[in-house]
Amino acid sequence: MTIDATFWVAVSFVIFVGLILYFRIPEKVRSVLDDNINNITTFKLFIPEAREGGENEIFVSSFLRELGFLAPRTFMISSKINGASHKYIFQEDLRKEFLENAHLVEGPLLEGDERLTVDRIKDNKMIPSLSLSRIINKNLLHFIKHFGL
Repeated sequence: MTIDATFWVAVSFVIFVGLILYFRIPEKVRSVLDDNINNITTFKLFIPEAREGGENEIFVSSFLRELGFLAPRTFMISSKINGASHKYIFQEDLRKEFLENAHLVEGPLLEGDERLTVDRIKDNKMIPSLSLSRIINKNLLHFIKHFGL
């Protein structure tokens, strides 16, 4: 009795799916993809001692948000890094999630950087309206270049 190649492909596929389910790969992938804190995927951790204890940083950020100003979500968090547990100041990075949390539509996000002015002056490519900043959301920059806005 001869068995053709499709049979062995089907057997291999069943074994492959069985191994994926046995080692719980979908759960592990889901946990990696959902790796965030309060829907914040990009953030900074500050050592509280570097920010004079951190209470002022948290208070000012919360106060500005309460007054209606845009301010990153900031709070204390316990974290284990390199096997050592410490308390850190957790601060949301100013990216797309920051705008979405404030119910704003994404537009050009500009970040100041002196290197842009110095490098652009040498090549005579400096744009005066953006001379002290750069667009940090690359997808929007691609959109602007593509449609010539």
